[in-house]
Amino acid sequence: MLEFSVTLDEPSEGTVTVDFRTRQGTAFEFSDYTGRLGTLTFAPGETVKTITVQTESDSLDETDEFLEVELFNPTGGGTFANNADLVRALGWIEDNDGTVDDRAIAVSDPVIVEGDSGTTTARFTLTVSEAFGASTDIAWSTVNGTATDGSDFTGASGVATFLPGQTSAIVNIDVTGDNALEVAETFDLVVTPPPNVFSGGRGAVGTATILDDDAGVRTISVEDATIEERVAFSSGLLRFAVTLSEPSAGTVTVGFRTLQGTASEFMDFTGAINTITFNPGETTQWINIQTLSDTLDEVDEFLELELFDPVGAVLAGGGDQIRATGWILDNDGTADDRALQISDPMILEGEAVQFTARLSRPADGDTVVSYTTSGGTAQSGVDFTAATGEFIFAPGQTLAAVTVASTADTAAERAESFDLVATAPSSTVFSGGRGAVGTATILDDDAGLRTISVADASIEERTSFSSGLLRFAVTLSAPSAGTVTVDFRTVPGTAQTSTDFTGASGTLTFAAGETTKWINIQSLSDTLDETDEAFELVLSEPTGAVLAGGVSELTAVGWILDNDGAPEDRALYVPDVTITEGDSGTSQAVFQARLSRASDNDIDVVYTSISQSAVAGSDFQATNGTLTFAPGQTTGAVFVPIIGNALQEDTIEEFQVNFAPDVTSVFSGPGFNATGTIFDNDFSNTLPTGAVTLNGSVVAGSTLTANTSSVADVDGLGPFSFQWLRNGEAIDAATGDSYTLLTLDIGSEIALRVAYTDGEGTNETLISSASLVAPVPGTEGNDLILAGPLGTLLEGLGGNDTLIGGDSDDTIAGGDGDDSIEGGGGDDNISASDGNDFVDAGAGNDSVGGGIDNDTIIGGDGDDVMGSGFGDDSVSGGAGNDVVAGGAGNDTLEGGDGADSMSGSFGNDLIFGGAGADDIGGGTGQDTIDAGAGNDQVGAGEGDDSVFGGDGNDFLAGGGRNDTIDGGAGNDTINAGAGNDVITGGTGADQFVFASFFEGEADVVTDFEDGIDSFFIRRVDPDTGVENITNGGNGLAGFVAAMNITDTAVGAQMTVNGNTILVEGITAAQLTVDDFQFL
Repeated sequence: MLEFSVTLDEPSEGTVTVDFRTRQGTAFEFSDYTGRLGTLTFAPGETVKTITVQTESDSLDETDEFLEVELFNPTGGGTFANNADLVRALGWIEDNDGTVDDRAIAVSDPVIVEGDSGTTTARFTLTVSEAFGASTDIAWSTVNGTATDGSDFTGASGVATFLPGQTSAIVNIDVTGDNALEVAETFDLVVTPPPNVFSGGRGAVGTATILDDDAGVRTISVEDATIEERVAFSSGLLRFAVTLSEPSAGTVTVGFRTLQGTASEFMDFTGAINTITFNPGETTQWINIQTLSDTLDEVDEFLELELFDPVGAVLAGGGDQIRATGWILDNDGTADDRALQISDPMILEGEAVQFTARLSRPADGDTVVSYTTSGGTAQSGVDFTAATGEFIFAPGQTLAAVTVASTADTAAERAESFDLVATAPSSTVFSGGRGAVGTATILDDDAGLRTISVADASIEERTSFSSGLLRFAVTLSAPSAGTVTVDFRTVPGTAQTSTDFTGASGTLTFAAGETTKWINIQSLSDTLDETDEAFELVLSEPTGAVLAGGVSELTAVGWILDNDGAPEDRALYVPDVTITEGDSGTSQAVFQARLSRASDNDIDVVYTSISQSAVAGSDFQATNGTLTFAPGQTTGAVFVPIIGNALQEDTIEEFQVNFAPDVTSVFSGPGFNATGTIFDNDFSNTLPTGAVTLNGSVVAGSTLTANTSSVADVDGLGPFSFQWLRNGEAIDAATGDSYTLLTLDIGSEIALRVAYTDGEGTNETLISSASLVAPVPGTEGNDLILAGPLGTLLEGLGGNDTLIGGDSDDTIAGGDGDDSIEGGGGDDNISASDGNDFVDAGAGNDSVGGGIDNDTIIGGDGDDVMGSGFGDDSVSGGAGNDVVAGGAGNDTLEGGDGADSMSGSFGNDLIFGGAGADDIGGGTGQDTIDAGAGNDQVGAGEGDDSVFGGDGNDFLAGGGRNDTIDGGAGNDTINAGAGNDVITGGTGADQFVFASFFEGEADVVTDFEDGIDSFFIRRVDPDTGVENITNGGNGLAGFVAAMNITDTAVGAQMTVNGNTILVEGITAAQLTVDDFQFL
């Protein structure tokens, strides 16, 4: 049992937690120890906790082996030293079998953040399993990985000295900071111990990972993973560690999917597509992929894990996707099953292409792997620079890299690819002697818009234990702020719809921010022993992006691999090619040849062009040769030059290319013929004559009919197709030669597009003149008139009409009769005219006139202007700051919410101000005014009026008659004016204003609150200039005395110039200078 002590440097008052996991070193999970993954919790006051790892016994005489325990995601205020995101500790499992010295060495795998400038330090810890008895020197040196000496780190070599009893030593390497967006990069520290010290003479390698910090936000990285095939006593679970460069305050998510490598889904592992989530504060998550067991003695196999569509962070390097490799190590047989993998990089043209070579397990000696580039649809010297060389793996090293230059241009092209073909040693290192191939994809960046690409897919025929689902990955070159769509359809090839696969068509949608989507096609099972079969997936009609290369259709191949019978069923497939001829020079028709599966040996395919309606020498250059697929390679390309000219030829000409492999030794079936189609671009078309016109009245409800009688074409007329247009856009389902105008067409321009294919195969189109659609006109009868979606003029004329406006700014005239008018949305101008009309102006800032007779008017939302006109009208302003004018007649006016301006005019009006600071005038007549809530201004006007101030600090003026005024709640100012008025202040500090005094008039104040309310007295009449009162030189007291205040049975009475003011409920002695203000 290994025990790891985890300590806090001081006790915590709260709970502290930290996650942990075991990592494989030279010791393998399940074979040498039982893996752990969990959370360690320190209760308040605790400072030491223990992680135990159970080791497993065996009888092998082997070197000591190690594993690591990694801590991450601390919470509760706990942090790691130097603010690191994780820490690791080493655990040795010392061998106890045999008699030889099994001492071993391990080198740590440091993880560092790059920095923007200067240097940071990668700290490698060298650890031996047992101390030496004498001073011992161990040589070390740095080796490039994906990080390069001189640009990413400073290469070095040296010697680490272990004194007697010493078990660890430190080597520091400088890492160079920069501001370039990069993926996480690695380099190695290779240790070479003396051969007489360690059993087997094998050294060790530590890998430093440099995390990029230049994207401006948190970055997501993923590590490779390794596990032995699943057996009865182990889970066989590949655990990929996905890390965030720093904790986030919000949630971070990223999508992932598995990709087949040499390991096949359903046969070797269970595929997965899903999303992982980092909760706030978390920096590490795992993706677990289940491997499957078998009894085959085979080479180690790999799959890939791809991350995409991050939210709340970016992928390392700033790209749209990153990948990690998962190795499934073979545990059947006794041979060394080490294997090689070359990465499949994806770059924009002009960027450096970095291929990464990986060994499934390290070797004891140097391993040299030769490589050479091989052109595909990307051509050497045009799209990339050819390269040859060697990957050199030191003992213990499993990763190396090489960079190939790509060439930038300004031509819009399809995504292109080329291969890096690696040839591994065959005698002592790799089982089967088979190399590996990496395919680089060069994405075009010259179309000006985001580009859509699609990758090939393959799967074995469906069986009882596998879904047989082909997953085509469709990618967007960059996230979009809006929706992107593309249509797709399947096309039979050697695989047939309904027999070999289920055909499909539809539209694929990328939501805003997404860059990867899948199209799943179901393969069908059979028991026939046949060659592998292929079909095509075709993308077309993109919106919000363009297809890679600016083409109108983009094709991917789906392989259905046969799983019946014993022979190898490898097959060849080459999709047909279409190309436009050009006026001069040559252009290239690119035939992309694909093998269904790779081979261990070279495969030669002889190709020859064959004339059909297109003739070699005049339409294309005769082409022949041999296409060689290196071991591991599955794609190749043949280029046929197409000759441009300015001659008018058949619109479509065809030729073929025959691909003939060695069927006796390689394929279970024959070769393949692919067709090249050349579109002529020199046809001189004669345009049609005549015009399309429309018969019928352009009024809602009427039917328009196409008139094509004058259309003629010397190239011949074909059958017409029709599409009716509203404001230039196609109307759904309006594809006949006639169309009945709808209400929603009112205010729009209607036209007709007529299309046909002439006798020369040219598509021709004619469009009629556009006509503005009018609403149904009014009559002297009872009409129903509807507005369109645009601003409309509606006229009812005579009769009891119903007029309904739309959502735009309408002009509506009701005319004579009792009309019903709805304004709808928009700023409408409505004239109800004569008759007892009902008007609902609706939303918007409307202008409404009621006209003669008794009208009902509702303003609705918005700042409306309404005049009711003659008659006993009811007007409601509704929400908004409205202007409401009653006009002649006994009107009922309601202001509603908002700061309204209201006037009653002639007649006995009933006025409700409603909420808001309203300005109200009663006009002539006996009016009843309720100002409502808000700080209102009210002038009752002429007539014996009743005024209610309501809530708020109101100003109320009575006018020239006998008024009743109630201020209501709030600090009101009340000026009753001429006449015998009754005044009630209501609650609040009210002020009663008397500016003029009239002989014989008697006013009453009903609720004067002494010490709260007050009187405001004008010493001089503002209308006549005559002095009301004087103080006789005695100051304020003199003015109060001049008010002639006496007691009565019901209160105190003031008398000025023969005008009495009775203040009920108080005595004369209570009215003092504090209750008056004189001006």
